[in-house]
Amino acid sequence: MKSNSLRDQIKRLLEDVKNAYDVKEVSYKNASPDAMYPHITYEIIAVDVSDLTRDDYNVDIDIYTRDDEETALDIGDSVQEIFSSLNAPDREILPTYFLVTRQSVEDPDKHIKHEAVRLQVQLYEAEEE
Repeated sequence: MKSNSLRDQIKRLLEDVKNAYDVKEVSYKNASPDAMYPHITYEIIAVDVSDLTRDDYNVDIDIYTRDDEETALDIGDSVQEIFSSLNAPDREILPTYFLVTRQSVEDPDKHIKHEAVRLQVQLYEAEEE
């Protein structure tokens, strides 16, 4: 349940970026085969779930544009701005996001511009009322 709530929250936050930059799609893990550009994918990777009080995750956010490096960088800036040191309590989860890395990634297709943002999330479960 915690990871589903986290995934839903990340998607909601990325929807703000989607609307601001006319992003065609925000997808978990893989874009649809006919995805238009620009689009964003994200993935949640469990890092440490052995602590009884907190779970740690990495979140990889990938931004893709076609022949438009400036938009890829602008979207990356927005993603970084939204998630850097974000404390975002929700009904079920209490996540805090930290920026780990951000980089431009060389794509085999020279027309594709790819920005990668990695976050760390420290996630506590909200206490039931």
